[in-house]
Amino acid sequence: MKNLIHFIFCLLILACNTSSKQKISSDSCNPTYDSITKAQVYTFVEEAPLYPGGTGALIKFFEENFRYHKEGVSNGLFMMEFVIDNTGALSGQRIRNKTKASLNIMEVEALRVLQVMPKWRPGKCKGKAVNVLFYLPLNL
Repeated sequence: MKNLIHFIFCLLILACNTSSKQKISSDSCNPTYDSITKAQVYTFVEEAPLYPGGTGALIKFFEENFRYHKEGVSNGLFMMEFVIDNTGALSGQRIRNKTKASLNIMEVEALRVLQVMPKWRPGKCKGKAVNVLFYLPLNL
């Protein structure tokens, strides 16, 4: 659990950078193709996706669901990526710049937690819910 302090720090930095109240220009809402989910996704949106209950609830969810493995203790930052679709469901969970074969036990556990995560409030562009590619850092 002590390593979650590092996670919380990274998450708070992310929360400051991707506030759900952050508004950007509608011109920035340009989708790209995500080869994992085979769908159009947005990386910049007018209204960012929001975990139900906010950042504090997301931290609590990870604290309650992440299982530390004795043999998997490692130090290092890795970036989880996933798509929050226009209904708020998560898909395409992965660790950035890693193949499934190269994942360590802690990265596999992080992906497991993403698999059981509840729906988010979806991101929006021009008032419409859209698929958003989301990045979430984890430091163990």
